[in-house]
Amino acid sequence: MKIFLATAFSSKVDETGKVLLEFRKPVEQLLELLRKNNQVFCAAEYEGWQYFNAAPEVGAKLDLEEVAKADVLLALLTEKVSAGVQIEIGYALGQGKQVIIATMPGVKLSYFTQGVANLGLAKHVVYQDSADLAKQFQTKHDL
Repeated sequence: MKIFLATAFSSKVDETGKVLLEFRKPVEQLLELLRKNNQVFCAAEYEGWQYFNAAPEVGAKLDLEEVAKADVLLALLTEKVSAGVQIEIGYALGQGKQVIIATMPGVKLSYFTQGVANLGLAKHVVYQDSADLAKQFQTKHDL
């Protein structure tokens, strides 16, 4: 299965634009676990865990191409809304892709994202850590 892992990382960088280790490590753990049985694309990883590593049009084109190739989009959401992740979710839905919205306990979805989940257009799952999310995903691909 091909997975597009959507995650906001622009607000999780240091002054040089490098992704903070406390954000990067759990994402790397999730990637490692998911890759046991799947192909996974993650833009943060592709960009070398560095924000602004490519021109916006280059990054947007690549992300949309990768969403189009994916079977499923797995979006890691926090309460801080990411325009980029929201665009990726909308694009995936428009392409008829399976969309899974994953949050940690206590994270409240934005109004529109909650509506998409309530309509059954995306599945919302709550996870404790990377291992828990990978286990939920591996156990049931259609969550």
